Amino acid sequence: MKAFALSLIALSAALGVPVFAAGGTFYEDQAPDTVDLTDLAERAWEPLMRWAEDRELYPRGSASPLAPNRGVLGPKYMEALPMIRVMTGTDRDIAREQAMLAGYDEETGEDGLFYTPPLDQMTEPWASVYGQGRMMLAWMAYYHLTKDEKYLDRIAKMAERMREIAIVKDDYAYYPTELIENAYFVFSIRKSGWKRTDEPRAIHKLREDQPLDMGNREGHQFDSKMGIPAYIGGALRGFPRWYVMSKDAGTLELSEKLVRFLVKPEMWQAFGRPAEFGGAPRAHYSGHLHAHTIALRGILDHAQVVNDRSLMDFVKSGYEWTREFGIAEIGWVPEWTNNNFCEGCQIADVVALAIHLSDLGVGDYWEDVDRTVRNQLIESQQVCDLPDVNGKWAAAATPTMMLDRDGSSCCTPNCAQAVYYAWESIIRFNAGRATVNLLLNRASPWMDVHSYLPYEGKVVLKNKQAEHVAVRIPLWVDKGAVRCRVGETSVDPAWLGNYLLIDALEKDSIVTVEFPMVERTMKVPPLTGTHDGGAGPVHGIEYTIHFKGNTVIDIGPRFDGWNKGKGPKSIVQTYQRDHYRSDQAPMKTKRQYVSDVLIPWQPE
Repeated sequence: MKAFALSLIALSAALGVPVFAAGGTFYEDQAPDTVDLTDLAERAWEPLMRWAEDRELYPRGSASPLAPNRGVLGPKYMEALPMIRVMTGTDRDIAREQAMLAGYDEETGEDGLFYTPPLDQMTEPWASVYGQGRMMLAWMAYYHLTKDEKYLDRIAKMAERMREIAIVKDDYAYYPTELIENAYFVFSIRKSGWKRTDEPRAIHKLREDQPLDMGNREGHQFDSKMGIPAYIGGALRGFPRWYVMSKDAGTLELSEKLVRFLVKPEMWQAFGRPAEFGGAPRAHYSGHLHAHTIALRGILDHAQVVNDRSLMDFVKSGYEWTREFGIAEIGWVPEWTNNNFCEGCQIADVVALAIHLSDLGVGDYWEDVDRTVRNQLIESQQVCDLPDVNGKWAAAATPTMMLDRDGSSCCTPNCAQAVYYAWESIIRFNAGRATVNLLLNRASPWMDVHSYLPYEGKVVLKNKQAEHVAVRIPLWVDKGAVRCRVGETSVDPAWLGNYLLIDALEKDSIVTVEFPMVERTMKVPPLTGTHDGGAGPVHGIEYTIHFKGNTVIDIGPRFDGWNKGKGPKSIVQTYQRDHYRSDQAPMKTKRQYVSDVLIPWQPE
């Protein structure tokens, strides 16, 4: 393998702009041509950049639909870009990225908040509390990438202002909202201050005869069906991590008070849930899945920081409740609790929660991560010949199709980040021990993972630094059939739960683990909906799924239009995977990259 240093530092110096990626190493290696998450990340770069810089593409006063996106979602695109640089080592668009960041700098007020220019009902500059929370995370990502302390100063100032505008009542705190039925303007403060400060209600009925069931959406932007967990939970997410970085007691106090508001029992109502599911506090809910999983991620971060096991269990209950919707075995997660269709944001949150809960020892959800990443996370990304579409993640997908050349400004940055979460967690290293959690390809400073799945039950580990390695073997594998060798010498390693333990490794050891592949067919009972979704495109269908290991290689029945063949035909059939039926993985020469830094995405 011939290695050479990344030239980005020299390029940045020549352009006169800051370094936007860490140093690292490129080298070439022969590897199986199987799932490589860096490919997904590379494809996502252009749509992320386009959305992040929409201030440049669509000047103020334009009618661009992206204008309000900037204030609420713009920071999500920003946060994903450093992650992609770390995964791929790309040195593209440095000056373009610098100009994009400068635009956001101009729109950050003296008080520390990031403001969006006046638009529609917002007749003065306005700041989404959700957007502020995501901006804190974006600045953290850029700080970890560049080590530029200006980002710490910005986060500190924003956190202080977010404390000032929070409404404190008794032992909890919240952010209020004007009753403007617009997903961009809810839970936003005007430059002149809040127009109303009353506490958001858990259920905001728009009419007396409004039904309350799993499909109800009326008033959802203001209450616990969507708005409260999404926007206040989104604002929360930056605070636990900032406390760890700053040790600012005021930040931790605000985090604690926001969590107390978010976990109120009335905020977690599952309409129609059997009474016997009650008892201990549980994060069961009705409404928008992504909204609730956003809040659960923030609550889990806080629980980790304060070491609150009861809060961790609360989040665990919400994660397991979420898995009950859709088809968990492939990571197909609906947007609403009436099983309508799959939006990419929920896929991303499921991956994040499953990894974080597993890391904390609250549960073992690595199998969920493997199933979701190998299937719906990959399949929901658009792969086409249009540069402004290629790499986006779908806003809507059934288990067998998605809309052609459709991409979501909300889902794409979330899913791009989930790709990073999964990639980062493939292999971890501590005190001489490498831990391989997912049998997916990854080059790392400690050991390279070459996965032959799902063609062959085989993984090859090329050691660099580890003295010991623990390899998680998927649940579908017959442990008695697992074979292992170091170099050409067969070994009989010990087991610790689902992990195979191999010791006494040398610097250049090659570890090969092999096992038989297993194929199976699963029939999914027809999905049902309630209220406004009873005749949706996924309802009433019994899906048949063919697996090879955890990888879907076919699914049916298939239709030639969106609504059971009756809708528009502008669709893409997903899971077209006949090539995986082969029992020999194709090989290729791959350009590997190993970064000198990682972007933390959980409290450190």
